[in-house]
Amino acid sequence: MTAEPDATQPDPAVLRDDPRAWDAFVESAPTGAYTQLGAWAEAKRPNGWRVERVVASGSDGPVGMQLLIRDLRPLPWRIGYAPRGPVGSFGRDGVAALTAELRRVGRANRLAHVLVDPEVEPTDPLVGHLAAAGWKDSPGVQTPRTRLVDLTRPEEELWSDLRSKWRRSFFGVLWSIIQPLGLTILIAVVFGRIFKTDIVKYAPYILSGVIIWDYISSTAVGKTRSGSPSNLARWSG
Repeated sequence: MTAEPDATQPDPAVLRDDPRAWDAFVESAPTGAYTQLGAWAEAKRPNGWRVERVVASGSDGPVGMQLLIRDLRPLPWRIGYAPRGPVGSFGRDGVAALTAELRRVGRANRLAHVLVDPEVEPTDPLVGHLAAAGWKDSPGVQTPRTRLVDLTRPEEELWSDLRSKWRRSFFGVLWSIIQPLGLTILIAVVFGRIFKTDIVKYAPYILSGVIIWDYISSTAVGKTRSGSPSNLARWSG
């Protein structure tokens, strides 16, 4: 005799291909978060992220994640991030199957690494299941703080309360040009005028160094540890 499929459990293939079915699955999951919904993926698309849903079946039901993928230009690899994922049933066999499916997706998309930060406590069994499947502990990217904002206040007051370092996001891509260029000019002025150094001809080299440093610091250093555990998977080749 063979066991019949559980008709009450969502079909992983449907969850991968049907955005509405996936959203309904996330909303019904105990750890479902808005960052795993299709609307969040659409909001991140203008910033260079694309989405691929990775789903597997376990003995307790399906488990999956909405994986955001972004190019590491000019490098030929990509990174993957599942904010507040995975979601679903966190049985050991399901997590192992999900990890195996994720490795397949990772090879197909040339992912250098994948970061997940599920909405669970560090003592949750999921953390152990991830470790058993080969995941490594990693610094989190989600802020551990929540700020309450009174949206009934005038827009001018809301903007005035923002810290200056966050206002730069208003300039979008333009800020990525203004910041390194301004720092290069500042360095040239300081060394040229104050220290009487002929540094103008070295300005292109300074600009190149500033751009590289800004990229490294923004992608690797500017992370804060979240209250939820984050886990990292890496592949070679």
